[in-house]
Amino acid sequence: MDARAERLRRRTSSGYGNHTAEEAVANLSQSTNAQPNPFADVQLVRSPLNSPDDINVLVGTWNVATRTPTPEDLKNFDLLPWLSAPVSDASLLNLFSSSDSSEALDEFNTADSSTSRLSAAGRSIAPDIVVLGFQELVTQPSAIFLPHENFVYGAAKIAVKKDAKELGGLEPWIDLATSALNRAYGGKLTSTSSPSYNPTSTDTTSEENQQEETITYEPLCLHRMTALGILLLTRSDPYTRIKISSIRSGSIGTGLLGIYGNKGSVSISLDISLSNDPTDTSSTLPSTSKPVSFCFVNAHLGPHEGESYHDWRNEEISSIFDTLVLHPRNNRHISPRLASNHDALWFLGDTNYRLRGAGSWKSLKSEPLARSHVYDLIDKGDYKTLLSYDELTYIRERLKWPSLKGFLEAPITFLPTYKHHIYHFGKLDFPSEKNKAVDLHHLPASQKHSSKRFPAYCDRILYKANGSLRGSLSSTTPPPPTEPSQTDNESESLLNRLDESTSATEWEDAKRFTSKAVTPLSYRTVQQMGWSDHKPVVGMWT
Repeated sequence: MDARAERLRRRTSSGYGNHTAEEAVANLSQSTNAQPNPFADVQLVRSPLNSPDDINVLVGTWNVATRTPTPEDLKNFDLLPWLSAPVSDASLLNLFSSSDSSEALDEFNTADSSTSRLSAAGRSIAPDIVVLGFQELVTQPSAIFLPHENFVYGAAKIAVKKDAKELGGLEPWIDLATSALNRAYGGKLTSTSSPSYNPTSTDTTSEENQQEETITYEPLCLHRMTALGILLLTRSDPYTRIKISSIRSGSIGTGLLGIYGNKGSVSISLDISLSNDPTDTSSTLPSTSKPVSFCFVNAHLGPHEGESYHDWRNEEISSIFDTLVLHPRNNRHISPRLASNHDALWFLGDTNYRLRGAGSWKSLKSEPLARSHVYDLIDKGDYKTLLSYDELTYIRERLKWPSLKGFLEAPITFLPTYKHHIYHFGKLDFPSEKNKAVDLHHLPASQKHSSKRFPAYCDRILYKANGSLRGSLSSTTPPPPTEPSQTDNESESLLNRLDESTSATEWEDAKRFTSKAVTPLSYRTVQQMGWSDHKPVVGMWT
């Protein structure tokens, strides 16, 4: 383990002064561990589309490579391909990915602009909550002159700060995201929610219950640290049942000296309940559910290829989930809370995890990974073999890194998201080929990807549900701890960090709980968007 990883390990183990992170939260206010399990009342497993008991969450991540759209860029720039729903249920997991044909884009672009993409998609799901994580909003020299971090709550305050250019590079992305969401899901749609809606009735499709509702999206809050930003938007319409009672946010730096915010995470969490009457907008009326807490952690981990950098990223993840505390923002009467102590948690961002075998790997017996082999796999569309080299998949599925216990990832059916050449609206943006028009879809991997880095799945979204409150899937008497597989002669530093109390049974129980509580509906990238050397990733969960 190198010096940086050791510093971060000591910081993680020492917690806050003479206390652990959990003790620090308990000292700040009364512990929240005694709360009953909110999942007992909220149905989060997938049910028919537009069911009133579903909470639909759209999560996206994009490293924008320190590039801020200019007014001229904005004339041609659009986030619709990233944030829109797939245009047909048949392509739910693959639309706009590199394995698709150009017909998917043609279908999207020729859809009737007077109708919502929601109806064009055959009644796809409109998200109730949208969370977008951005990395590298500005250059590090520029970030030095910004406030280290800021949190802004409320659409009006966000608008004021945006106009004053006080959001550290998030300004253009707020307008672009809001516009794309309103065009993708907004407008008048037929809904089964109406003033006469009865939650216990089985007849929710009769003509008398059909109403037209207008869906719009607006930003609710954002949190920025250095060049990392997370933006949360909510759906607004007369019949929404989502009620957000409390908001928390927090950040942690893991970069320079193990503490600076050039790397690390920013996060936002919500306490959510479902109102009893779809037309009720009053916070005084009782709700049908106890609050359920959702947490979103946007991270940018350490870069570079090789085993020592891989070890460092593992330590960063441990630091984030062991010590990240989110503090109340709109309600001083609630407790701070650890990121890991929420009912549902999304971990998104530029994880910077690379392919095993790229760079220096002393513990691997096999030959170093050849760039030509990776390019060949990309040209063949063989994402399954590419994923067999993926570091993040390895530490979660094989090494069972303790901080990732219970986390799942929707099936990846797309090609690596990094490191691509940058394109300006269909034209190459690197010196030898600048302004040469190209067909982005049919370029070979050797021309799409930079020769400076191996292609990799850096940009990811993981999710989990916490079973700790209910504990219904845990064994009463856990079996003796089992050691993870030691294939490929993994480094001793990694094995020594494994939590021996995490048995194989407990690990599978945690995954099983997540799979029952949260269901992925889509997970894709947009290879055609060439603004950055990273491709944006987005998914929908319910």
